[in-house]
This record gives sequence, structure tokens and C-alpha cells, in this order.
Amino acid sequence: MRIKLLAAVLLSLGLSFGVGAQSTASTYGKVTYDYYVDMDHMREGLQRMKSEKPQQYALHSANGEEMYAFMDAFTFELLFTANESFFTRIDDYHPTDVTDNMNYTTAKVLATSGNDTYYLDRKAGVRLRRKTLEGAQVNITSAYRKYNWELTGASKQLKGRTLLEAKTKETFVDSKDQVQQKIIYAWYAPDIPVPYGPLGYDGLPGLILELRFGETRSMGINATVLELSRVAPKSGQQLKKPPAAAEMTEAEYEVRATEARRRRDY
Repeated sequence: MRIKLLAAVLLSLGLSFGVGAQSTASTYGKVTYDYYVDMDHMREGLQRMKSEKPQQYALHSANGEEMYAFMDAFTFELLFTANESFFTRIDDYHPTDVTDNMNYTTAKVLATSGNDTYYLDRKAGVRLRRKTLEGAQVNITSAYRKYNWELTGASKQLKGRTLLEAKTKETFVDSKDQVQQKIIYAWYAPDIPVPYGPLGYDGLPGLILELRFGETRSMGINATVLELSRVAPKSGQQLKKPPAAAEMTEAEYEVRATEARRRRDY
């Protein structure tokens, strides 16, 4: 699934994050992202919980900071061509005990809904999210143009590159089968005119390099390494639709996932 980026331009935040006119001609790329957690904000939240909801604090305080630390250490990879993109979490951590595994697993669920991967095929108009459902991997299809972005008018500079801000809202069903809504802020680079981004967020007129979630913006994703190339991947290194045991719509998945949770709870 990896693309070998021949003649790639390596752009790390520690060195340079600007490629100028070259980026507009680059058709192939790889972006490495790190998850972002505002640890000070999270610690303040735990302290508020201690004073306002002491019983809940007693259950969560011991593992809360370790769980957020796991999230803050997560790394992801986005591979893309002119027509396709594939996003996944890079995982090389092995929990050391039961508590460690619990915190690590919870962090994965909160940050990426577990081991989800995302695939987009612009040419075919296909959007897939691969999830695990009752032990099997399934591909979930959804509308190709999923997000209605609103430009905020804000801009900023990141290592010589201009980023523009957009926002959207997303509705989802939580673990208690309650419908929730969250706001997503995205910073994208108009000089890299591909509509891709991390965690399946896409559809903007430029590559998304940063995401922030919620009004507090205390969690999100930051690009740390960007590789761009004009050279096509070799045969056999092309991005492909991820394999899965079954394919279903989002509505079908929600029905089956809700049934699975209810069976688990009884």
C-alpha cells in the first residue's frame, strides 16, 4: 500500500515546509501527521471534573492523562495520487499490561474510532471507510461529496506556506446510540491543489495540513512531514481499494453496529 516517491521533495517541519511553485505540479505525495492534544486543557478538564463530578473523576482520573498522552503520540500517513488517497494510522506500540492496553485501546477509539482507514477514488466517485465490525473488516460507503465546508476568512503562515481556514459540522452516533454533532476546523494549502486530508476529511481546494476538533480546538492533527513528487509510482505500487469482508452503506453499518452494541450490553 505504500508509494515509493521517486525524486520526492522531503519537507519536514524541522527543516522546511515550503515548496513554492513546485507543489502545484506535484501529483503524487505522502503526508505524515501527528495527533495533537492540548494537555494543559485536558488537565484543567480533569480538575473541573474533580470538583463538579467527583464520582466520575474517581473512575477516570487515574488513567485519563495516560490515555491523552497515548493520543498525543499517535502518527498517521496519507498517501495520494492525482485521483486517489489512502489514510491510516501507523501503529508500532505494544501495550505492556492490562491497564496499559485499556488506555491504549480507549485512546485509539477516541482518536480514530479504532483502526479505521480511509480511501477516496475521485475518478470513480468512491469514498470508503474501513472499520472492524464484530471481528471482521467492512468497507463503509458514503456520499463522495460528504462535507459542506465554509471558509472562515482566516489565514496563517506555516513555514513560508499560506494556509486558509474552513469549518464544517459532522453528525455522528455515539457509543450510547445518541446523535451528536461536532465542529471541525481545517487549515489547507491552496498551493497544493488536491482535495485530500486526514481522517477522511476532504473536499477543500487544497491539501489539509491541520485539523482541530470542537470549539475549544483542544484536539486535532498536524502535518509533520510532506513529500511531493511529479513521478508516477511504479506498477504494483498504485493505491488500491482496501480489501474487506463486506461492503455496506453508512446507514446499514449504523444499524448493524447498534445491534452489536445492544447484544454486547445484554
